[in-house]
Amino acid sequence: MSTKYFNSKHGTVYEIFQYKEGRLYWKKNTSFINLIGKEAESIDSRGYYNVSYNNKRVLAHRLIFFMFHGYIPEFVDHIDGNKLNNNIYNLRPATRTQNQQNTKITKRNTSGEKCIIWRKDTNKWRVRIRANNVIYDGGSYFDKNQAIKVAIELREKLHGEFARHK
Repeated sequence: MSTKYFNSKHGTVYEIFQYKEGRLYWKKNTSFINLIGKEAESIDSRGYYNVSYNNKRVLAHRLIFFMFHGYIPEFVDHIDGNKLNNNIYNLRPATRTQNQQNTKITKRNTSGEKCIIWRKDTNKWRVRIRANNVIYDGGSYFDKNQAIKVAIELREKLHGEFARHK
């Protein structure tokens, strides 16, 4: 997204919004309704805060990141995985891959652990981790705790600071 997007006929993002403790508030009216001092955000269907800016809906965490850093990265990652925590200290630039590495365990997961599946054919726990579009095999284990330990070590090695274990 171009940084030119963050200029409008009503002014810059700095003139229109005030950032306070991870939230955005109206600093200037952009319509006939007086909204100064009120929360500018609403929650979208995916569970993210967004704001109306320049006649478009913009993800609040991207706008906040821009306000502090002056650019928009490919993705803005929520370090703690909470998409409603837009505190600037919880936001970091990321690639698509890094952003996906920092996701929580999915609802479809049946093992209760990331990157671990139960293989009925071998009666073992299998560790498989994806990094940079490559699937890494962490092996198969009779002991689930051993598989968990291997998965954590492999995730930390492959995903670095974006490794999320739960």
